Amino acid sequence: MNTSGGPGKAHRSMRVHIVDVIERKEGGCTVVVHAPVESEKMPTDIWYSLLPGDYQGAMKVGRVWHLYYGQDPRYQPDSWIDVVLPEDVREV
Repeated sequence: MNTSGGPGKAHRSMRVHIVDVIERKEGGCTVVVHAPVESEKMPTDIWYSLLPGDYQGAMKVGRVWHLYYGQDPRYQPDSWIDVVLPEDVREV
């Protein structure tokens, strides 16, 4: 997790690794992400506000998250993205 400073409120962000993007035969795709250990405390619906696209849900599987999309959100496997956390997420 990172914080960006400056005057006023700091914006907290979380760096996630896009492990894989898998097309589902019924349509849509699954984006497999590895996030910091702190993400285990987050509710699954938090991903809706963190990542753009046709998000449909998420499930934690072992140490990774499976994020389900109705359409390919155009993430590339083995890339890293920083997502800004909403203010109401305190302990991530």
